[in-house]
Amino acid sequence: MPDKRFLLPDDPIIGDAWKEISADVSFRGQSVRAGDIPLSNVVIDFLLEDGRGLFKPVGFGVGKGSVDLILDLDAGTQPPSGTLQVEVQNVNLNDALQQWNLADESIGIVGGRGKLWVEGTSIAELLASVDGGMVLLMTGGRLEALLVELAGLDASQAFLSWIRGRDAIPIDCAYADLQARNGIIELDTFLVDTIDTTFTIGGQVDMNTERLDISLIAHPNDPSLLVGRSPLHLGGTFNKIDSGVHSQRLAIRSGTSVALGAIAGPIAALLPLVDAGTGIGRDYCQGLIKRSREAIDKADIE
Repeated sequence: MPDKRFLLPDDPIIGDAWKEISADVSFRGQSVRAGDIPLSNVVIDFLLEDGRGLFKPVGFGVGKGSVDLILDLDAGTQPPSGTLQVEVQNVNLNDALQQWNLADESIGIVGGRGKLWVEGTSIAELLASVDGGMVLLMTGGRLEALLVELAGLDASQAFLSWIRGRDAIPIDCAYADLQARNGIIELDTFLVDTIDTTFTIGGQVDMNTERLDISLIAHPNDPSLLVGRSPLHLGGTFNKIDSGVHSQRLAIRSGTSVALGAIAGPIAALLPLVDAGTGIGRDYCQGLIKRSREAIDKADIE
Protein backbone atom coordinates (compact mmCIF):
# COMPACT_ATOMS: atom_id res chain seq x y z
CA MET A 1 0.00 0.00 0.00
CA PRO A 2 1.54 3.36 -1.01
CA ASP A 3 2.54 5.83 1.68
CA LYS A 4 -0.11 8.56 1.63
CA ARG A 5 2.37 10.98 3.19
CA PHE A 6 4.25 11.23 -0.10
CA LEU A 7 2.64 12.98 -3.07
CA LEU A 8 5.17 12.67 -5.90
CA PRO A 9 4.43 9.78 -8.31
CA ASP A 10 6.85 6.87 -7.84
CA ASP A 11 5.69 4.57 -10.66
CA PRO A 12 8.58 3.88 -13.12
CA ILE A 13 8.31 5.77 -16.41
CA ILE A 14 11.86 5.14 -17.70
CA GLY A 15 13.19 1.62 -18.09
CA ASP A 16 14.52 -1.19 -20.28
CA ALA A 17 11.55 -0.89 -22.65
CA TRP A 18 13.13 2.31 -23.95
CA LYS A 19 16.01 0.21 -25.33
CA GLU A 20 13.69 -2.07 -27.30
CA ILE A 21 11.91 0.51 -29.43
CA SER A 22 12.81 3.41 -31.67
CA ALA A 23 10.70 6.45 -32.49
CA ASP A 24 11.00 9.68 -34.43
CA VAL A 25 8.03 11.95 -33.83
CA SER A 26 7.38 15.53 -34.89
CA PHE A 27 4.29 17.56 -34.02
CA ARG A 28 3.22 21.06 -34.96
CA GLY A 29 0.02 22.66 -33.72
CA GLN A 30 -1.17 26.22 -34.13
CA SER A 31 -3.78 25.90 -31.38
CA VAL A 32 -3.79 23.08 -28.80
CA ARG A 33 -5.54 22.56 -25.48
CA ALA A 34 -3.46 20.90 -22.75
CA GLY A 35 -6.20 19.92 -20.34
CA ASP A 36 -8.07 23.21 -20.03
CA ILE A 37 -5.10 25.45 -20.85
CA PRO A 38 -5.00 26.84 -24.40
CA LEU A 39 -1.55 26.68 -26.00
CA SER A 40 -0.38 28.15 -29.30
CA ASN A 41 2.43 27.48 -31.77
CA VAL A 42 3.19 24.07 -30.28
CA VAL A 43 6.43 22.46 -31.55
CA ILE A 44 7.54 18.99 -30.40
CA ASP A 45 10.37 16.91 -31.87
CA PHE A 46 11.02 13.60 -30.11
CA LEU A 47 13.69 11.03 -30.99
CA LEU A 48 14.00 7.71 -29.13
CA GLU A 49 16.95 5.54 -30.12
CA ASP A 50 19.13 3.02 -28.23
CA GLY A 51 17.38 3.86 -24.97
CA ARG A 52 17.92 7.61 -25.26
CA GLY A 53 14.92 9.90 -25.50
CA LEU A 54 15.56 13.41 -26.74
CA PHE A 55 12.86 16.09 -26.77
CA LYS A 56 14.50 18.85 -28.81
CA PRO A 57 12.91 21.22 -29.12
CA VAL A 58 9.67 21.46 -27.19
CA GLY A 59 8.07 24.87 -27.40
CA PHE A 60 4.64 26.39 -26.97
CA GLY A 61 2.92 29.71 -26.44
CA VAL A 62 0.93 30.62 -23.33
CA GLY A 63 -1.09 33.77 -23.96
CA LYS A 64 1.41 36.36 -25.16
CA GLY A 65 4.34 34.41 -23.69
CA SER A 66 6.26 31.27 -24.53
CA VAL A 67 7.97 28.26 -22.96
CA ASP A 68 10.92 26.47 -24.62
CA LEU A 69 12.68 23.40 -23.27
CA ILE A 70 15.05 20.59 -24.15
CA LEU A 71 14.75 17.28 -22.30
CA ASP A 72 17.39 14.57 -22.75
CA LEU A 73 16.87 11.24 -20.92
CA ASP A 74 19.13 8.20 -21.27
CA ALA A 75 17.82 4.80 -20.10
CA GLY A 76 21.17 3.23 -20.96
CA THR A 77 22.83 4.52 -17.80
CA GLN A 78 22.32 3.06 -14.33
CA PRO A 79 20.25 4.66 -13.02
CA PRO A 80 18.72 6.44 -16.03
CA SER A 81 19.87 10.04 -16.19
CA GLY A 82 19.28 13.22 -18.11
CA THR A 83 19.15 17.00 -18.33
CA LEU A 84 16.42 19.60 -18.67
CA GLN A 85 16.97 23.10 -20.05
CA VAL A 86 14.09 25.55 -19.90
CA GLU A 87 13.37 29.18 -20.76
CA VAL A 88 10.11 30.94 -19.87
CA GLN A 89 9.36 34.29 -21.50
CA ASN A 90 6.57 36.75 -20.69
CA VAL A 91 4.11 34.11 -19.39
CA ASN A 92 1.09 35.51 -17.56
CA LEU A 93 0.42 32.73 -15.07
CA ASN A 94 -2.73 34.43 -13.82
CA ASP A 95 -4.32 34.09 -17.25
CA ALA A 96 -3.19 30.47 -17.60
CA LEU A 97 -4.49 29.39 -14.19
CA GLN A 98 -7.89 30.92 -14.81
CA GLN A 99 -8.66 27.75 -16.75
CA TRP A 100 -8.26 25.78 -13.50
CA ASN A 101 -10.10 28.34 -11.35
CA LEU A 102 -6.84 28.94 -9.49
CA ALA A 103 -6.21 32.52 -10.60
CA ASP A 104 -6.54 35.14 -7.88
CA GLU A 105 -4.20 37.85 -9.20
CA SER A 106 -1.51 36.74 -6.72
CA ILE A 107 0.85 35.94 -9.58
CA GLY A 108 1.82 38.05 -12.56
CA ILE A 109 4.06 37.86 -15.62
CA VAL A 110 6.93 35.39 -15.25
CA GLY A 111 10.22 34.92 -17.06
CA GLY A 112 13.19 32.74 -16.28
CA ARG A 113 15.72 30.17 -17.37
CA GLY A 114 17.51 27.21 -15.88
CA LYS A 115 19.22 23.86 -16.33
CA LEU A 116 18.73 20.75 -14.22
CA TRP A 117 20.43 17.34 -14.03
CA VAL A 118 18.35 14.36 -12.89
CA GLU A 119 18.51 10.58 -12.53
CA GLY A 120 16.01 7.86 -11.69
CA THR A 121 13.11 5.93 -13.18
CA SER A 122 10.10 7.78 -11.70
CA ILE A 123 9.02 11.38 -11.19
CA ALA A 124 9.78 11.06 -7.47
CA GLU A 125 13.29 9.69 -8.11
CA LEU A 126 14.07 12.27 -10.78
CA LEU A 127 13.11 15.16 -8.49
CA ALA A 128 14.87 13.61 -5.48
CA SER A 129 18.13 13.62 -7.46
CA VAL A 130 17.87 17.05 -9.04
CA ASP A 131 21.03 19.18 -9.36
CA GLY A 132 21.30 22.57 -11.04
CA GLY A 133 19.59 25.89 -10.80
CA MET A 134 16.93 28.24 -12.09
CA VAL A 135 16.41 31.99 -11.92
CA LEU A 136 12.95 33.55 -12.16
CA LEU A 137 11.63 37.10 -12.40
CA MET A 138 8.01 38.16 -11.93
CA THR A 139 6.33 41.53 -12.41
CA GLY A 140 2.84 42.28 -11.20
CA GLY A 141 0.73 40.06 -8.97
CA ARG A 142 -0.54 40.64 -5.46
CA LEU A 143 0.59 39.68 -1.97
CA GLU A 144 -2.20 38.83 0.43
CA ALA A 145 -2.42 41.28 3.32
CA LEU A 146 -2.52 38.46 5.85
CA LEU A 147 0.85 37.20 4.63
CA VAL A 148 2.24 40.71 4.91
CA GLU A 149 1.05 41.03 8.48
CA LEU A 150 2.32 37.61 9.48
CA ALA A 151 5.74 38.46 8.10
CA GLY A 152 6.04 41.80 9.85
CA LEU A 153 3.93 41.68 13.01
CA ASP A 154 3.10 39.27 15.79
CA ALA A 155 0.35 36.67 15.54
CA SER A 156 -2.32 38.65 17.41
CA GLN A 157 -1.93 41.66 15.12
CA ALA A 158 -2.04 39.38 12.09
CA PHE A 159 -5.31 37.90 13.29
CA LEU A 160 -6.83 41.36 13.81
CA SER A 161 -5.70 42.39 10.33
CA TRP A 162 -7.32 39.27 8.87
CA ILE A 163 -10.57 40.07 10.68
CA ARG A 164 -10.59 43.56 9.17
CA GLY A 165 -10.27 42.02 5.70
CA ARG A 166 -7.55 44.23 4.26
CA ASP A 167 -6.95 44.23 0.52
CA ALA A 168 -4.07 42.42 -1.13
CA ILE A 169 -0.88 44.43 -1.74
CA PRO A 170 0.40 44.82 -5.34
CA ILE A 171 3.78 43.25 -6.10
CA ASP A 172 6.14 45.40 -8.16
CA CYS A 173 8.87 42.85 -8.77
CA ALA A 174 9.92 39.42 -7.50
CA TYR A 175 13.24 37.66 -8.10
CA ALA A 176 14.19 34.09 -7.20
CA ASP A 177 17.47 32.21 -7.57
CA LEU A 178 16.85 28.52 -6.85
CA GLN A 179 19.82 26.16 -6.50
CA ALA A 180 19.43 22.39 -6.21
CA ARG A 181 21.84 19.74 -4.98
CA ASN A 182 20.91 16.07 -4.51
CA GLY A 183 17.22 16.91 -4.50
CA ILE A 184 17.47 19.72 -1.94
CA ILE A 185 16.40 23.06 -3.42
CA GLU A 186 17.90 26.07 -1.67
CA LEU A 187 16.18 29.44 -1.95
CA ASP A 188 19.54 31.08 -2.49
CA THR A 189 18.22 34.60 -3.19
CA PHE A 190 14.49 35.27 -3.16
CA LEU A 191 13.00 38.77 -2.89
CA VAL A 192 9.50 40.19 -3.33
CA ASP A 193 9.26 43.97 -3.70
CA THR A 194 6.08 45.97 -2.94
CA ILE A 195 5.48 49.71 -2.79
CA ASP A 196 6.69 50.08 0.80
CA THR A 197 8.28 46.78 1.82
CA THR A 198 10.80 44.30 0.43
CA PHE A 199 10.42 40.69 1.55
CA THR A 200 13.33 38.24 1.68
CA ILE A 201 12.53 34.54 1.56
CA GLY A 202 14.99 31.85 2.52
CA GLY A 203 15.17 28.19 3.36
CA GLN A 204 14.97 24.94 1.48
CA VAL A 205 12.65 22.38 -0.08
CA ASP A 206 13.73 18.74 0.23
CA MET A 207 12.40 16.67 -2.66
CA ASN A 208 13.70 13.45 -1.03
CA THR A 209 11.57 13.72 2.09
CA GLU A 210 8.96 16.08 0.56
CA ARG A 211 9.50 18.57 3.36
CA LEU A 212 9.97 22.34 3.37
CA ASP A 213 11.55 24.83 5.75
CA ILE A 214 11.02 28.39 4.53
CA SER A 215 11.02 31.77 6.29
CA LEU A 216 9.71 35.13 4.99
CA ILE A 217 10.92 38.38 6.54
CA ALA A 218 9.62 41.90 5.95
CA HIS A 219 12.07 44.80 5.35
CA PRO A 220 10.29 48.20 5.20
CA ASN A 221 11.77 50.48 2.55
CA ASP A 222 11.76 53.30 5.10
CA PRO A 223 15.02 52.70 7.05
CA SER A 224 13.48 54.26 10.18
CA LEU A 225 11.09 51.30 10.36
CA LEU A 226 13.78 48.65 9.97
CA VAL A 227 13.60 46.90 13.32
CA GLY A 228 13.67 43.25 14.35
CA ARG A 229 10.50 41.48 13.26
CA SER A 230 9.19 37.95 13.64
CA PRO A 231 9.30 36.18 10.28
CA LEU A 232 6.59 33.96 8.87
CA HIS A 233 7.62 30.31 8.76
CA LEU A 234 6.35 27.58 6.44
CA GLY A 235 7.25 24.02 7.34
CA GLY A 236 5.95 20.50 7.36
CA THR A 237 5.41 18.17 4.42
CA PHE A 238 4.00 18.65 0.92
CA ASN A 239 0.72 17.06 1.96
CA LYS A 240 0.49 19.01 5.22
CA ILE A 241 2.10 22.45 5.18
CA ASP A 242 2.26 24.22 8.54
CA SER A 243 2.55 28.00 8.90
CA GLY A 244 3.37 30.12 11.90
CA VAL A 245 5.45 32.97 13.27
CA HIS A 246 8.98 32.45 14.58
CA SER A 247 9.04 33.14 18.30
CA GLN A 248 12.56 34.56 18.25
CA ARG A 249 13.52 37.96 16.87
CA LEU A 250 15.98 37.92 13.98
CA ALA A 251 18.61 40.43 12.96
CA ILE A 252 17.62 41.31 9.41
CA ARG A 253 19.40 44.53 8.43
CA SER A 254 22.48 42.80 7.00
CA GLY A 255 20.37 40.05 5.43
CA THR A 256 18.43 42.35 3.15
CA SER A 257 21.57 44.32 2.21
CA VAL A 258 23.41 41.17 1.18
CA ALA A 259 20.44 39.93 -0.82
CA LEU A 260 19.88 43.27 -2.55
CA GLY A 261 23.56 43.59 -3.37
CA ALA A 262 23.50 40.31 -5.28
CA ILE A 263 20.65 40.88 -7.71
CA ALA A 264 21.12 44.03 -9.82
CA GLY A 265 22.94 42.19 -12.62
CA PRO A 266 20.73 39.07 -12.68
CA ILE A 267 17.51 41.12 -12.73
CA ALA A 268 18.77 43.26 -15.60
CA ALA A 269 19.62 40.08 -17.53
CA LEU A 270 16.14 38.62 -16.97
CA LEU A 271 14.13 41.77 -17.76
CA PRO A 272 13.82 40.97 -21.49
CA LEU A 273 12.02 37.75 -20.51
CA VAL A 274 9.14 39.66 -18.87
CA ASP A 275 9.21 42.82 -20.98
CA ALA A 276 7.96 41.73 -24.42
CA GLY A 277 8.96 45.15 -25.78
CA THR A 278 6.46 47.10 -23.69
CA GLY A 279 8.86 48.50 -21.09
CA ILE A 280 6.33 47.70 -18.34
CA GLY A 281 8.44 44.99 -16.76
CA ARG A 282 11.42 47.32 -16.60
CA ASP A 283 9.35 49.98 -14.85
CA TYR A 284 8.10 47.54 -12.22
CA CYS A 285 11.61 46.35 -11.31
CA GLN A 286 13.44 49.69 -11.35
CA GLY A 287 12.88 50.24 -7.62
CA LEU A 288 14.41 46.89 -6.73
CA ILE A 289 17.35 47.44 -9.08
CA LYS A 290 17.92 50.91 -7.62
CA ARG A 291 18.01 49.62 -4.04
CA SER A 292 20.27 46.78 -5.14
CA ARG A 293 22.81 49.22 -6.56
CA GLU A 294 22.56 51.38 -3.45
CA ALA A 295 23.34 48.32 -1.33
CA ILE A 296 26.41 47.62 -3.47
CA ASP A 297 27.60 51.25 -3.15
CA LYS A 298 27.07 51.14 0.62
CA ALA A 299 29.08 47.92 0.90
CA ASP A 300 31.93 49.48 -1.11
CA ILE A 301 31.99 52.49 1.22
CA GLU A 302 32.00 50.34 4.34
